Amino acid sequence: MFKKINFLKNSNFDDMASKWWDINGISKFLHLMNPLRTQYITNASQGIFEKKILDIGCGAGILSESLCNAGGIVTGLDISSNMIHEARMHAKIKNLNIRYVNENVLAHIKNHIQYYDTIVCMEVLEHTRHPMEIVHICSQLIKPGGDIFFSTISRTLISFFTIIFLAEYLFRFIPIKTHSFAQFITPCELLAWLDNTGLKAQDIIGIKYNPCTRNFYLSPNVNTNYIIHARLL
Repeated sequence: MFKKINFLKNSNFDDMASKWWDINGISKFLHLMNPLRTQYITNASQGIFEKKILDIGCGAGILSESLCNAGGIVTGLDISSNMIHEARMHAKIKNLNIRYVNENVLAHIKNHIQYYDTIVCMEVLEHTRHPMEIVHICSQLIKPGGDIFFSTISRTLISFFTIIFLAEYLFRFIPIKTHSFAQFITPCELLAWLDNTGLKAQDIIGIKYNPCTRNFYLSPNVNTNYIIHARLL
């Protein structure tokens, strides 16, 4: 089944790697969103101290570093060699012990079945042609009782307007064609994929941005960015 997976590699991310840690640059909103995500993951997992954590699509390590600082034993996975290089260099500067691996989850699963206590897959599913298979692989990587967090973008008119039209084309916060509206995933679709695995949804929550305070906050509205917390029971 998984031999036919074609993992989409967006050259934008290779080009963006060297600018990933610029808090006022192209990854500004990831930096602003990061404390909220880290706190949500930590609380929902009932703590992550000394837990083995896999960060799928880790980029240059923004979330990986926060989870490591919170006490997690973190492995960061990304198919972009440029991103992994930047992640390793930044972790070295910060003296953080994070294992960064340049491979996809299909290769990673071979030696890591039911290995991780916590898996985070943030803003990754909408960048692959086979998101359902990624969910399935995650269900095999996680230990029984382990927690998985999927963060993605719902396929709605408001998400098209705010993320593609405004953020990419009008204000150029992120490079054009970073996202494809057709690859956005509704909560119902993601929940249906979970039903085909041993994963059970525990919570679903939206992530919203307040332009006045320039902060992200959790919301019951899931029409743009949202997180689903699932557990292997």
